[in-house]
Amino acid sequence: MVGRKILLLGGTGDAYDVAEYLLEIPEIDVITSLAGATKTPRRPVGQFRIGGFGGAEGLSLYLKQEKIDFIIDATHPFAAQITRNAGVAARLSEVPIAYLVRRAWNQEKGDVWHPVPSVEAAVAKLCELSESKSENVFLSIGRKEIEKFTELGSLQFIIRSVDKPSVVDNMSNATWIKGRGPFKYKQEYSLLKKSRIAVLVAKNSGGISGAMKLRAARSLKLPVILIQRPAAPDGDVFDNWGELIRFATYKLGLL
Repeated sequence: MVGRKILLLGGTGDAYDVAEYLLEIPEIDVITSLAGATKTPRRPVGQFRIGGFGGAEGLSLYLKQEKIDFIIDATHPFAAQITRNAGVAARLSEVPIAYLVRRAWNQEKGDVWHPVPSVEAAVAKLCELSESKSENVFLSIGRKEIEKFTELGSLQFIIRSVDKPSVVDNMSNATWIKGRGPFKYKQEYSLLKKSRIAVLVAKNSGGISGAMKLRAARSLKLPVILIQRPAAPDGDVFDNWGELIRFATYKLGLL
């Protein structure tokens, strides 16, 4: 069967790999959808679109209009709303969906981790660890939830992202560093060392490249406040994109 269409909900490094692989399969047309969270996103190979769909109903309409045959959700593990909308839209449109959810990081010998269930809990734990001392904190949680840390005026925050978060302009105790991952171990070690970081705050997003900052923190014996990820979605979930693609091609009748 020729021209089976896959909608790839992307934005992660894994999603770019999936798009490149699918592009090599003649019977498949893939459209990658990017949320538009950054001003200059890395462009995937093949067709792509940028922006939201207007919730689950909007996505369901898009699936029908584009005659999508299969959905692959390869978004960030913390993109819970997008994942929920994709699941609802898939059911409404009766389009099969599979989820690529990379494995969470596990604590290793030498790690000084403080797992917390939410960003709010991370703020509370940071207050507890800092004990009102003026310390440097590497805040590696993405741009959207930085404002929840703005009241911790005694601390100095180092924030790294592709685009400068607007909230940083109103934070006298924040230093922004422009950067797009993946980052190597030596880069992360150098950043933590030169910036005299006392605490790392991060999300347990999993993946090899993101783990380099945790490895660097381990080497420097730094405490890490690690925000635990939302529960995995119900349905066909894979932690390996090769297995997911085999499943997708099977469901599309291409095996």
